[in-house]
Amino acid sequence: MPPSKLAIKYAPDVERMRQCLERGGYVVGKGRIVQAWADYSASAGATWLRPDALEDSLRQALLRQLSPLSADPGPCRRFIGQIVDARDGSGDGILPLPVDLVAYAGWEEGDVLRISVMAPGQLSLERVSIARGDHR
Repeated sequence: MPPSKLAIKYAPDVERMRQCLERGGYVVGKGRIVQAWADYSASAGATWLRPDALEDSLRQALLRQLSPLSADPGPCRRFIGQIVDARDGSGDGILPLPVDLVAYAGWEEGDVLRISVMAPGQLSLERVSIARGDHR
C-alpha cells in the first residue's frame, strides 16, 4: 500500500508516533514516520504493525528505522553549544550534543564521530563508524 494511503488509513497511529517522537525531543514529519513504520512492519512480514503501547519502546523502534537525512549539498545546519568542564579534575571539556542535532544527523549512542576544527570557535562533526546492532 502506498505511504499516502497508509497515512490516511492509520492516521491515529501516525499522530501517536509523531507525538511520541516529539515528547522525546525529535521533530519528524508524518511522511518520514509513515515510511519508517511501513519499513519496520515489512521487516516483520506485515503491512502495518500495531505500535507498541510503551512509549520508550515505540520511540526506539521508530528511531532505529528512520534513515539519516541525506547528505545532499545545501546549507549547513548550525548548532550552538558550549563546552563544559568534565568535572573530573582533568581540565578536559565536554561538548553536550543537542537532541535535535543528534536526530538531524541520524546519530545514535555508540557511533564514533570525527571532530575537526574549521575555524576558531567552529567545529565540524562527522560520523566515521556506526554503533553495533544498527540496522541502517
